[in-house]
Amino acid sequence: MDDLAGAVWRALTTKPQTVSVLADALGVTPREIQAAVNELRMDRYPVDSGTFGYFRPRSAEAYRASIRRRRERAIRQLVTNRREREAAEEMARQEKGQATMPIWRRAA
Repeated sequence: MDDLAGAVWRALTTKPQTVSVLADALGVTPREIQAAVNELRMDRYPVDSGTFGYFRPRSAEAYRASIRRRRERAIRQLVTNRREREAAEEMARQEKGQATMPIWRRAA
């Protein structure tokens, strides 16, 4: 773990703290906080997150529930990303004159 990740770990409590609050307290950017949190998670430190920021989970059960929610969200984002790529391909075909009516116009 690098120095910033260690500082983030020491700053976390069971009370959620926003990325901005952590960044201000540690004198770094929000992106650096996010990278440090990812590093902690990759090193198997239990760092939970929610609407109000990052925190140390109170129990394994609560942490598992949060992990499940984040996993489901990630899967939904990947499915959405796939559809977005399909829409971009449809747009490219339309721009080349190789498509009929775009999907988004058919639905309207």
